[in-house]
Amino acid sequence: MTFQTDIATTAEIAARRRLGLGDHLRWTEWAQNMLAVGHDMPGLCMMAGEIQPFNAFEMDDLFDRSMFELGLPSVQTDAEACQIFCASRTRAVLNHKTSWSLVLSELFSIEHVHFEHGGQYTISGLYWTWRDLEETGCTYHTDIRPETLDDIVLGEFQHWYQVCSKTKIYRDLMLLP
Repeated sequence: MTFQTDIATTAEIAARRRLGLGDHLRWTEWAQNMLAVGHDMPGLCMMAGEIQPFNAFEMDDLFDRSMFELGLPSVQTDAEACQIFCASRTRAVLNHKTSWSLVLSELFSIEHVHFEHGGQYTISGLYWTWRDLEETGCTYHTDIRPETLDDIVLGEFQHWYQVCSKTKIYRDLMLLP
């Protein structure tokens, strides 16, 4: 499958900031995108011009400054950040901007912070089932087979997106690209 460009949303970058998920190249792409759609703010201009290797402290400061200049709220808790991150990344999969395997790996890496997403399967359960199928061709889940895994994961992503995107801060942060 060919994917469209996966430029991070404001909500995703805010969640990444709270969770300490650097990937500062995505931050600079976000800032460049914000400038391209008309948000000409000093913090965004400076962030958009940053080059590797990134200084994490400076990037955090520029992001905080940009959010203040844009008049947007900051993410207050890790649980809130996890829900925002989950909604942002599952939305990217559902919009064909990235692969579910990449996003499932990202979500698995942050699952150490508990957040409620409901659904039939847990993130770690789906992650290890996928890894088992990739490595051995079999799994302990009797209802998941290689040919049904895509449909099951996408169904769970749809559910998680619906649950996690209902938070007020996610809706507030999604007002901007």
